[in-house]
Amino acid sequence: MKAHFKSKADFTITACTIAKNEEKTLATSINSYKKYVDEIIIVDTGSTDKTVEIAKSLGAKVLHFDWCNDFAAAKNVALEAATGDWIVFLDADEYFAEDTCKDLRAVIFAAIDDNKNAVGCRMENIDKDNDSGIVDGFSIRVFKAGMRYEFAIHEEIRNPGGINVLTVDKTYFYLKHTGYSTRIISDKCKRNLDIMLKELKTEEDYGRVITYYSYISDAYYGLGKLKKSREYAKKFIEESERNEIRIIGCETRPYINIIKSLELEMADPESITPYVLKFEEKFSDSPDASMMGAVDCMRRFLFNDALKKFREAFEKSENYGGTSVDSVTTHKVHFYNNCGNCEEALLHSADAMNWYFKAFNEPDGYQAALFNLLRIVRQMPQKEIDSLVESLYMGKSQKVHLAVMSALMCNYMAPQLIKCYAAYRTATKSDQLNADITAFIMAGQGKFETSASLFYLNSKANYTKEAAMRSLLFAAISGEEERISEALQICNAIYAFALGFVEKARILTKDLFLISNVYLECSRAGQNDFAKEKLSDLALKLSNKQLLRLSTFLSESFAFELALHTARLVDISPESIFMQGYCLYRMHRLREAEELLLLAKHMGYSKPGLEAIYNNIDVIRGKVNNEPDAIQKAKLKAQIVQEIQTGNYAEATGNITTFMRIAEPDTEMFSALASLLYYSGDYTRSAIAAECGLLKDENNFDLLYNAGCAYEKIDNKRRAKSMYLKALKNCGDEDLAIELRQVLEVLMV
Repeated sequence: MKAHFKSKADFTITACTIAKNEEKTLATSINSYKKYVDEIIIVDTGSTDKTVEIAKSLGAKVLHFDWCNDFAAAKNVALEAATGDWIVFLDADEYFAEDTCKDLRAVIFAAIDDNKNAVGCRMENIDKDNDSGIVDGFSIRVFKAGMRYEFAIHEEIRNPGGINVLTVDKTYFYLKHTGYSTRIISDKCKRNLDIMLKELKTEEDYGRVITYYSYISDAYYGLGKLKKSREYAKKFIEESERNEIRIIGCETRPYINIIKSLELEMADPESITPYVLKFEEKFSDSPDASMMGAVDCMRRFLFNDALKKFREAFEKSENYGGTSVDSVTTHKVHFYNNCGNCEEALLHSADAMNWYFKAFNEPDGYQAALFNLLRIVRQMPQKEIDSLVESLYMGKSQKVHLAVMSALMCNYMAPQLIKCYAAYRTATKSDQLNADITAFIMAGQGKFETSASLFYLNSKANYTKEAAMRSLLFAAISGEEERISEALQICNAIYAFALGFVEKARILTKDLFLISNVYLECSRAGQNDFAKEKLSDLALKLSNKQLLRLSTFLSESFAFELALHTARLVDISPESIFMQGYCLYRMHRLREAEELLLLAKHMGYSKPGLEAIYNNIDVIRGKVNNEPDAIQKAKLKAQIVQEIQTGNYAEATGNITTFMRIAEPDTEMFSALASLLYYSGDYTRSAIAAECGLLKDENNFDLLYNAGCAYEKIDNKRRAKSMYLKALKNCGDEDLAIELRQVLEVLMV
């Protein structure tokens, strides 16, 4: 008699889900797989809505479970009841994307054929509140019957004989998950954290304890408790490496939590770089590691390197089939904007605009892209501005109109805003006038008192900090005491401090960021002179370190003129000189930038970003760097001496800069440069040149005297007196000594 055996292709599938009050998501989940499974089991954990009714209407068998804060226990009820040979276990807010479940049986057959007992696939997390992607991850949602879940939270499928996973990419199927929308993330993180911290106290399996560290880090990050998030992320990294623990699908999360939390806290960039480098080294195939490496390069002024890494990140993401999270393709707008920022930093405005247009055309890219576009557009001729701005909103949706109006408002582009608002009202058939729009229009037209009043009323009605800040700012610009008085009643004390209405304040890094926003607003409203005056007053209340950080924040917001002014208020140091040079470079003042960057280098600033900017200046100016020999250097030095003797100061200054680029200058060269700059009226750069030379010889009379003269001209009497006193000690000429004593007598008064 012929025996008949069951074919390995002949298997049944049970789909399982646990649910509570999931009437909004459950039907989407079940319908995504209903045609391709043999059985559906829903375990209800206490719904009070239509969840059970919906499940039954779609052919599911419904079981009931009394919730006890144990996800594994609830899921195992479903597994005990399942009759299928293979299990598909989705959350109620997960579903197969775009009918990809049609390949489910083929994938399971491939797993059986390859002696695998589980299938892992990519899962895209979506924020349903704004229809945007959050992150792309990896999950095991398909496995052979007979396995069970373990652990109350972040439960894991377990099998006595081990789990062998077949990894499939998106060409077969992938899942979408809507459970981490902005609106509900805090509640979920709080729930998960409470369960995990309780489990941590009694868990005897140290491997599981280590695993909890990673998940606890995620929960704290979601709750905004960034320091605690880093604490547990570091614990996981240290202990997982020591004990060789892996969490498939989540291994990169601790690094991401550390880096992003430091970025959110506006930590010193140098404290972030070590974590980024380790992340890139350990997860060389991760798109997120390359993306964070690119952003880190941007922070270090390595813009060509950043562009290369951004492209690497995107290429990895497009073809990624690994198990780590991937946020690159779900956030294309950030990729495009960052590439635009890099091209702009390389002074390639046209290429930058192309990237910004790509970002603008992304579904969630309006705002960031528009701010960048309009910032560049404002520098164009009036007709071109009008034409380009109109192309951004004409014939577009109401959502785009609102985004364009918002960007025009914050750039104080009054004529364009009026036209855009008129088009919006026509398209929406609305006669409603927004007070906020009027306030921005008034400020854009220079009617600051009216603008201050409108922003004040808007802040009182809507309780927005930004409106209160603008109310005080424009009141201060107008000088109207009544407007200032009413604005001070509603404004944050830090904003009042920034504008000189509060004398003392305890300033943290986040406060410096708020202060930078005040001056950025000045810049956007065309009030740089007012901002410079207030910054000069503020400099007396801040430390050099705080002023440098403020300058950095302003430069990151593209307010380079104000960033330059702030850097000049800092005592001379390699860092402050570099910052001045960088700002001048971004303002396309390349000769001045090159000179200051060279001075920063000779003062000891040796970070790679400086060389990267040098190289780009060379590319822009068509220079070729050939290493000169000693004879060439000697000839150039002799030429400089001759130019000084004949009074050809402009040529001499340029040639000194060239010499400093190819050779290490001596004290004579610095002294010559300081003198030439002094004669040309550039006293600040003269003082910088003298300070550079003094690093080589702190007792050099010429340099000390030059520095004293320069500081006296820029009204830094404290520094001038210090330099003159040192010069007097090293003076070998009695006539000069008498002159110095007379100068010091005046300064002492």
